[in-house]
Amino acid sequence: MEKLSIKKILSLFDKKFLKDVFEIDLKNEEVVISAMKLCTKLNILSLNDLISEDEFIKCKVLGKKEIVGKELILKNAWIALALNLARNVKCKEFNEKTLKSSLNLLKEESRSREFHIIDRLKKILSECGVKLIVLPYLAKSHIRGFTKYDKEENYYIVAINDCGKALDKFFFTLFHELSHILYGKEVEMNVTSNKKRFINEEKFIDYKAQNLLIKDEEFNKFILKNNLSINAIYFFANKVRVDASLVIGRLQNEGYISYSTYTKYKRRIDCL
Repeated sequence: MEKLSIKKILSLFDKKFLKDVFEIDLKNEEVVISAMKLCTKLNILSLNDLISEDEFIKCKVLGKKEIVGKELILKNAWIALALNLARNVKCKEFNEKTLKSSLNLLKEESRSREFHIIDRLKKILSECGVKLIVLPYLAKSHIRGFTKYDKEENYYIVAINDCGKALDKFFFTLFHELSHILYGKEVEMNVTSNKKRFINEEKFIDYKAQNLLIKDEEFNKFILKNNLSINAIYFFANKVRVDASLVIGRLQNEGYISYSTYTKYKRRIDCL
């Protein structure tokens, strides 16, 4: 991709995101000043650094099409921001055993009716050696999250967007990224040996994430009872220790109910 002018690159960004997250107001300040502020926030030398496909890491994206052009720039900007913010976050060294033993505690937070859920999730994960960064969604970037390992310091960075503050999507995205940490080494083996079931890495990780949140065995038993009333859903959610929003979301995603069914019962999350 060829280099673009500073003005052109800035024009690609959602104006509200620039103002709320970067404190950049394109209407009332010079382009050069806006560019300098953005570079500082992203910890890059030039906005054209965002054009390189190899400059930043692979990530969880919305949709299946190849990321090019505008989407590539915005995706890289979102990742660069998350990486820069993570520099100031403290955590212990990564401990896989501690992370695995904390999964139920993380799931339990989906049921909380208190504020500051994100702060509690960050605290739990920091004890496991994982830095959690939560940012608003950057329009047109199509990025949902990413995971990066720092070998030198032995910790992980997990960054996700706020998923429109939808509780079920937020927790699924979080557990998707945690599954990359826990099961990333299995991906190549499983994808190669069972291509019909796991078409690619992301689908394999999605499978692992949904099973961490609600075990397949428990979910299948629930389905076989042939009772998808809202009361039955609440009872099952309480049994498996997750918010009912996650059960509804999985039922919708797997086609057992329509996306409009029970949507009014799905909770939102206080993210930012």
